[in-house]
Amino acid sequence: MPTARTGTVTAGTGGAFVERGLAVVAIATAAAFIGVPIWELIVPGPFDWHVQTAAYWQGGLEAVALIAIVSAAFLLRPRWPRALAIVAVALYLRRHAVDAALLVDALYLEIVVGVGMTLRRLLRVPPASDSLDYVLAFVAGLAVWSVCAWTASAFELGSARDLQWLTVLLAAAAAFGGQRPLLAQLWRRARAQTPAGRLWCGALAAWLLVLFARARVAIGFDTQWYGLRGAYVLVPDRSVYEPLALTSPVHYYPKLYELF
Repeated sequence: MPTARTGTVTAGTGGAFVERGLAVVAIATAAAFIGVPIWELIVPGPFDWHVQTAAYWQGGLEAVALIAIVSAAFLLRPRWPRALAIVAVALYLRRHAVDAALLVDALYLEIVVGVGMTLRRLLRVPPASDSLDYVLAFVAGLAVWSVCAWTASAFELGSARDLQWLTVLLAAAAAFGGQRPLLAQLWRRARAQTPAGRLWCGALAAWLLVLFARARVAIGFDTQWYGLRGAYVLVPDRSVYEPLALTSPVHYYPKLYELF
C-alpha cells in the first residue's frame, strides 16, 4: 500500500509538472507571436517615426494614467477613488471632445434595454436578476426598434429625423421597464467580483474609453461612409427602401446596425 500511494503521488506530481510546462510554452508562444510583429512594425518598420513623436507618448501616458485611476476606483472600497476616477474620466473625455457622444451612445443603449424590459414586463416575464437578462432585453429591444424603423420606412417615414423621433418615442416606452439602469447593473456586477476581477473590470472600462477617444481621430472607411453620412447615403429623404443609385452591391441590402 505505501508503495502504491507513493507511485500515485509521483504520477500526479509529474502530470501537474507537464501541464504547467505546456501552459508556459503556450504563453511564451503567444507572447512571441504578438511581440515579434510589434517589434518588426516599430523598430525597423513604418511606425518608428510615429513612436518617436511627442503626441504618441502623450496619448500613451494619458491612457496609462486613466487605466490606473479607473482600475483603482474599481478595486478599492473607499469612495474617494471613485470621485477621483469620475473627475479623471470627465477631464479625459472633454479633452478629446467625446463626452457628449459617449453620453448619447450610453442613452441609446439604455433606451434599447428599457424597451426590452418593457416587453418582458408586458409578457409577464420575471424581473431581470442577472446579466443574461439584460443581454436578452437588449436583443428584444433592438428587435422592437428594428420592426418600428422598417415599418415607418414602409410608410415613407424613415428619414434620419423620423428615426430620431422614433427613438425618442421608444424612450418614453422604456421608462415603464422598471429595471435598474444598465450602467448601474454593470457597476454592481463589477463590484461583486473578486479583487482581481474588479481590477480587470476597471482596466477594461478605461480601455473602452481610450478606444472611444481614439475613434475621434482614427476612423475607418465604413464608419465615415455609413456612420457619419447616414443621413445622405442610407436614409437621404423618406425611406430606407428608397433606391440610392450607389455602385457597390453592399449598398443594396438592409443593414440593421447602420440603420440603428
